[in-house]
Amino acid sequence: MHTEKYAHNIELITTPGIGDGNPAAAIALQQKIQKSSGQADLQILDAAALPGRWFHQIMTTKTGFFTEYRRNSEKMRDGFFAWLLQVLLYLELEMRLQAAERQGTGIRYSVWSLVQEFPLLGALICRSPRLDFFERILVWVPDQMPKKSGIRAVDRFGVLRVWNEEAFCKLTEEGIPVELVEPFFVSGFESLLAEEGEQEFHERGVPIAVKSSGSGMPTGQVAALMGLFETAHIDDYEIHLPDKIIVKNNGRVEVDKCKLDRVQRLTRFFSSLGKNTRIIIGFPSELVAIVHEMRLMGAETQLLALPPRGTHEITNLSWALEKGIAVPFKDSESQEIITPQAFRRLLG
Repeated sequence: MHTEKYAHNIELITTPGIGDGNPAAAIALQQKIQKSSGQADLQILDAAALPGRWFHQIMTTKTGFFTEYRRNSEKMRDGFFAWLLQVLLYLELEMRLQAAERQGTGIRYSVWSLVQEFPLLGALICRSPRLDFFERILVWVPDQMPKKSGIRAVDRFGVLRVWNEEAFCKLTEEGIPVELVEPFFVSGFESLLAEEGEQEFHERGVPIAVKSSGSGMPTGQVAALMGLFETAHIDDYEIHLPDKIIVKNNGRVEVDKCKLDRVQRLTRFFSSLGKNTRIIIGFPSELVAIVHEMRLMGAETQLLALPPRGTHEITNLSWALEKGIAVPFKDSESQEIITPQAFRRLLG
């Protein structure tokens, strides 16, 4: 790998435009770098991610496929479809970088930070000479543990970055290149919220925040949640969906049809979180890292976890349950959707 020092230490951040978790992590990471007086160029790869978004939406909203993916997620991530997506994501990035170079606006990046490893795997498949241009290649892991594809990606180039000691110790013992970093989701978005004049973290937060996947939620789940809130006499909550935000405040329900771009929509979600937030409801994805970070910032937040969608979310949920920061969305006795009484107990 080249050891030449570039005139400007600019970091390239890439992520596929699939769901909300990886884009949110990439946005937060960019904010953290810029806050520490660094420079970061964020490339969210949307065009090549189109088939991935289709797959993600089916996996999230269709019950039968949801169950199949939960059983075979790692196998599905290692098949032809995944291989094709890896190549397409890398080619989209390469075309963007080459177009900038032709226009005279190209940048010689010193670091390539990936939130999701597929573009790096695509670069390895294509035997890209660009890999030698970076001083460092970093694969950031929003989940509690990296997926197998993430470990495979750093086998030849790069290092994993994880936010919890358990993952760091396990990967170190296995001889996998890894670095431990501080959680960065909430703290990253605090910079954007400060620019918009929002209250500080310790001064804000709705009691209950529901976060769907960036691809939505299973049919009927929103109505079921609102029915649960009604039965439990909950008068203050927000439900964040890809196309709208449902807000109930002091007994009045308002529906805000989202006309926001991705950054604005995600910033709006993080503005609803704060020290006063007691429960976040959603899939045990990046929300596990978010709740963990909120706990470190002084909140007493719990994740009320919807059923996990894949092996990585099963691992996330197991870790969160062990740490006491999550409750599965099942009543331990009835195995039905959590009862209004149990819900009230969670609120204290």
